[in-house]
Amino acid sequence: MLCYCVQQKNANMSTHNLTRDERKFVGNLVVKPKPPGQHGNAKASAWTYFGSLCDADGICIDENRVYCKLCLDMQQGMGDKGHISKVVNFATNTSTGNLNMHLSQRHDILSNSEEKNRKILGYMTKYSAASSVTGATSKHELNRDMVTWFCRDLLPFDLVSQEGFKGFFTKNAPNLELPSPSALLGTGLEDVYQAVRTVVKSKLADVKAICLMFDGWTDRYRARPYLGVRASFLNEWSYVVVTLGCHVIPIHTSQAIAEHVRIILKSYFAEPKKLYITTVHDGAANMVKTSKLLQVKSYHHCAAHSLHLLLTTDSISTISEVSQLLQKCRDIVTALHFKTTVLEDEISASADKATVHDMESKLPK
Repeated sequence: MLCYCVQQKNANMSTHNLTRDERKFVGNLVVKPKPPGQHGNAKASAWTYFGSLCDADGICIDENRVYCKLCLDMQQGMGDKGHISKVVNFATNTSTGNLNMHLSQRHDILSNSEEKNRKILGYMTKYSAASSVTGATSKHELNRDMVTWFCRDLLPFDLVSQEGFKGFFTKNAPNLELPSPSALLGTGLEDVYQAVRTVVKSKLADVKAICLMFDGWTDRYRARPYLGVRASFLNEWSYVVVTLGCHVIPIHTSQAIAEHVRIILKSYFAEPKKLYITTVHDGAANMVKTSKLLQVKSYHHCAAHSLHLLLTTDSISTISEVSQLLQKCRDIVTALHFKTTVLEDEISASADKATVHDMESKLPK
């Protein structure tokens, strides 16, 4: 069952073999939402999901911290693969902004403050072609501007701490205080994400039929199992594709994937059960079963994935001549990769000939 290792956020994790009594104890843990009036912002929506961690008798285990109910439910539902140490918790005096950030980033639950949503959505209009607004008016807006810049150009956030970046702004904007990578992540990224998500949600408001595309993979760096979910639909006879989520899913069983997809649909559609849904995915058994569990109207194997398997598994690998040719191509690519300067010289030499020829043709006869 669950590995009982309650710890503070960001502390080192450890696991233990649990006795039967310990497993029972962990399985009976509950999070009781904090009553109104016990926090500076008692009306915040975060307190629907955060509260005191209590045992089966209702006794509070840790009075100095509040725990995420959604994290606890998720880990308890994972059985042997669950860890109580992964239940996120904060000090009781932590601002609700940090709690809401966790709910947004980990569970796709946004703050229900309509006023804040309007402000953030209005912020994005500053990037429209018709906008005449120039320059950030606050440090917070500067962070959001940088996050938007880095996300649009796929740049890493640690760029702000690199010498070349800092040197450029020291010379050209010496009075500008650059944010740290953690400041971009903790403030600007959340606002930009919420703005983009609000725009996507508004585009889906009147959609009645969608095609869900989902795929699972494990990254090679940290070996984390991800699941990406996209949706395609028609908007005024234009084909539109939006990304609804990309999350770490500890187990890629059909039940876990189906439940995750349902949660995502609920976060974007008021009545997901009324949607006409079709799906596209690879032919793996867990993906096919996921579509059946979701009770979609129809499902299809991804054409690109099918062609890839046809070429790599059913065709190329069975023909020795083709395999040998591909190996030679790989050797050539590897050689060219390490001889880029030689290749560039050859390209420049060809360009030289064309330039000289063009000059000669312009000389007076």
